[in-house]
Amino acid sequence: MYSHQGIGTYPRGGSLDFPARTDASGVATWDITLQDSIELYLGCSADGAKSTVAGDFIRILAGDHANNKVAFDISTTSERAGGYVTDTWAHLAVSFDGPGQSINSYVDGQQVTSFGFSNVHDGDDWAQSTDNLAYPNPNHLTAPMGNFVLAGG
Repeated sequence: MYSHQGIGTYPRGGSLDFPARTDASGVATWDITLQDSIELYLGCSADGAKSTVAGDFIRILAGDHANNKVAFDISTTSERAGGYVTDTWAHLAVSFDGPGQSINSYVDGQQVTSFGFSNVHDGDDWAQSTDNLAYPNPNHLTAPMGNFVLAGG
């Protein structure tokens, strides 16, 4: 898992906040390729990361081999009492259930039922559109995810 370290950037470029760039006509585009990947990021609201969930969050991004993609946020505010490092660990499990029809998330064994998405700002944002198969509810994708070709080793 990656943390955005203050300025909200992904390790491969782009921004934790969508849209990452705009084209010459001002249309917002997403600047990260998600083909055949599953990625998790920490978002700290105090450092400017934005989501429709209040406070800090984990952003889950995934893209299948056909370039279908999902993105959603899970709040971590209740897990972070007292600062960045606490004496309590939280267990996060995310499952892609099939065939590719839903994504189920669990924190400490309890299914997550409230999700957030990147804030829409400065134009059209794919995270709150039909381009995001997880919007508006990752538990019921708007279309099935396809196969992933993940590098092993």
